[in-house]
Amino acid sequence: MRTAVWAHPVSFLGDGWREAQRLRDEGVEEVRLALVYHSGRWLLTTSAPGVVTHLPSGTWFQPKPEHYGRLRPSVADPTARDKVVGMLGEHGLSVNAWLVGLHSTPLASANPDLAVLNVFGHRYRHALCPANPDVESYAANLVRDVVTNSGIDAVELEAFGYLGWAHASEHDKGGADLRPVDRWLLSLCVCPSCSDRMRRVGIDPDALAHRVRLVVQEQLREPQPAAPETSEDAVRALGEALHHSLIALRSEVTGDLMTAVTDAVRTRRAQIWLRATGDPYHCGGKSAGDLARLAKIVDGLTVTNLSGDVDALDTDLDEAQRAGATRLTAGWSLIGSHTSSAAKLVEVGSRVRAAETLCLYGYDLAPSERVGWMSRAIPREVPLP
Repeated sequence: MRTAVWAHPVSFLGDGWREAQRLRDEGVEEVRLALVYHSGRWLLTTSAPGVVTHLPSGTWFQPKPEHYGRLRPSVADPTARDKVVGMLGEHGLSVNAWLVGLHSTPLASANPDLAVLNVFGHRYRHALCPANPDVESYAANLVRDVVTNSGIDAVELEAFGYLGWAHASEHDKGGADLRPVDRWLLSLCVCPSCSDRMRRVGIDPDALAHRVRLVVQEQLREPQPAAPETSEDAVRALGEALHHSLIALRSEVTGDLMTAVTDAVRTRRAQIWLRATGDPYHCGGKSAGDLARLAKIVDGLTVTNLSGDVDALDTDLDEAQRAGATRLTAGWSLIGSHTSSAAKLVEVGSRVRAAETLCLYGYDLAPSERVGWMSRAIPREVPLP
């Protein structure tokens, strides 16, 4: 099993040689480097402890205009990739380009007709809709640009699917208790592209929107506790037939998006990894869909649990294997109390043996002491060269 870390170029723009050597010394073999990322404000813990740095949304390389149509990515730093990738390679670290695709506040805000439209008529300014043809083209073009012009032969895709209501920005507030199903219902998209696809499979988007509004408004009026399983509340809200049809359709959209992406780079022999989940109610960085179909489209699936539940991670890896995934990355977080000791990290490493790579989040965000635990996560009989 390989050890990898998710990292951002900003961590290597100071004394990058020192940081690369630090990772190598701790047994890291691969860096999943954020080359397209959403905005953020990071308190650095390792490369420059105590420094607060603002990360603009966009690419950390210079995109090639000829690769794009209507949608073109914003540029955060046009030179970071070229500065960092070669340096990591000189330290024997392989680089996987980590791309955050449809989570783009600049693009969704500037092109609201391409953003997710909820049943109350609100556009989500952080989320491009994967069912829209222009968005599908953008996703494929983005991956093609990276694979064609970076010299990197592996990419990991995050947020290549439906995103949802919950979004950690703009001081999101809500005073009512929302169940998981309510958050999912608020995340359903009824934009023209989604509505057209609904009609093709016999779903009336107007009737769906009306039904969802009533359910959400009732929960806001008089909150009810969640059922043990989200599917129970979802079937109760929509009815069994409509629920199943809608789940299948959204899964199909994700699969079609990934087919477009892989078709765009098929001749480049790049490895495509997808952060994915079989949970149909997930609306975040993991692409929710039919794992069996997704496993056939991409080269590998990245299965994560960044909240500290190793049992759930183990279960999700088993599900991916049963779906036919033969190449797996297990994702775990060094942040938070759930990774409070090196022994815990060793336990995680021993539990995820089905994966070929254990990838840890996130370098320069986790306490710096925990960087030293990474070499213990995967016992090695032969030292790294």
